[in-house]
Amino acid sequence: MTVGMLYSYFGKLLEIHFHRVKGLNSASIASQLGISPFVYKEYEEAANRYSYGKLVKNVSSLRELDLKLKGVDSGERLLS
Repeated sequence: MTVGMLYSYFGKLLEIHFHRVKGLNSASIASQLGISPFVYKEYEEAANRYSYGKLVKNVSSLRELDLKLKGVDSGERLLS
């Protein structure tokens, strides 16, 4: 559950970077993410702390961890 929440959080931060590159304004990005403009400001502050490359790495690592915890692509299960 925690890994999924972190994946979702960092995924949103990654989307903020992506939409900024496309030239969208804050209100449009908040709408795309399905969050209120007030909550968007908190996400935006967090997105400013990470480079695009670092966010890609974080999301990738969390996805890999999630799959390993589920026993996908692994000979053994980490959780029973």
